[in-house]
Amino acid sequence: MRHVHLLIKPASGLCNLNCRYCFYHDIVEKREQASYGLMTEDTLAAVLEKALAAASHSCTIAFQGGEPTLAGLDFFRKAVELQRRLNVNRVQVYNSIQTNGLLLDSQWAAFFRENHFLVGLSLDGMKDTHDLYRLGNLREDSLEEVNQRRKTLGFVEQSRAVDPACKACGYFPLCRGGCRRYRPAGEDGSLGRNCLCEGYRKFFGHALPRLRELAGMAAGRLGNHS
Repeated sequence: MRHVHLLIKPASGLCNLNCRYCFYHDIVEKREQASYGLMTEDTLAAVLEKALAAASHSCTIAFQGGEPTLAGLDFFRKAVELQRRLNVNRVQVYNSIQTNGLLLDSQWAAFFRENHFLVGLSLDGMKDTHDLYRLGNLREDSLEEVNQRRKTLGFVEQSRAVDPACKACGYFPLCRGGCRRYRPAGEDGSLGRNCLCEGYRKFFGHALPRLRELAGMAAGRLGNHS
C-alpha cells in the first residue's frame, strides 16, 4: 500500500505580486536561471503518469508557486483530465492548491468545487506582522539559537496551557482548547478559555454521533485496502 505525495509548481517562481519579504522575490534573483516559466502539458503528463503508476493507495497533488494560477485554468482542467486517464491503479486522487487568490473568479471557484480541490489562500500583510513570531534565519543562526528564541517567544508553550475546565470537558480531545486566536489574553498575558466554547459544545453534541459513524466507515475502507 503506497501513498504518493507530489508538489507541482506549474509557474515555477513566477508571481503576480512582488512582496519584498517573499522567499522567491529574493532567491530567484540569485539563481543561474531565475525562472523555468510555465510547465508544459507534456511535462505535466509525464509527471502525473509516473506518480499515478507508483501509487497503490492514494496520490496527493499540491499545486504551489510562485503563483500557480498563472498557469491558467485550462492547465488545471488538463491536469484533472490526465489524472482520470492515467490513473491505472484506480487510486484515490486528492488535489490542493495554495494561491494568493488574485486571479480567482466564479469559473475558478466552480472548477475547484466540481473537482474537490482543497484551496489554501495566502493573505499577506506587513513584514512586521509576518515576522512577529518567527520560528530566526538559518542562513545566520544555528538550530539551537532558533529554538531558544522560539522558547523565549513562548508562542507554542502559551497555547498549550488551557483552562482546567477544558481538560475536564469530554470534547477536549477534539478541540484541544481551540485556536489561540479565539482565546483572549489576560493582563498577565495568559490565554483564557476559547470564546467560541459554547458553540463548539453545541456543534460536537449534535455532530459527534455522525462523526463517529464516518470515522468507522473510513476505518473500514482502509482495512479493506490493507
